[in-house]
Amino acid sequence: MLGTSLTMFAGCPILASGQDLEVTRLVYRLGDGTDAHVHDREQAGWIGSGRFRLTLGNNVVLLESGSAYVVPAHVTHVFEVLEPGIVDIVTSPTQRTYRTQG
Repeated sequence: MLGTSLTMFAGCPILASGQDLEVTRLVYRLGDGTDAHVHDREQAGWIGSGRFRLTLGNNVVLLESGSAYVVPAHVTHVFEVLEPGIVDIVTSPTQRTYRTQG
């Protein structure tokens, strides 16, 4: 919501949040990334800086500054950090599990 200060794990800011949509900035360091996992909803991202490898099922995509991607719902994927950087992700519904209490 406008004017609301929200944070999530690792101190990454939620840039915008509505009732059903959220934009979050993730700051990745070497060694960060994810193991294989799935989401119930699709997720989109935009690479602000850095280099990443996104594995979607059997497909591998290299992402760098200016790249965008979509992870379809229920598709197993892995996100690997090749160079530190910033990724803005869009989720719907909001990913309330990332928010910290406080």
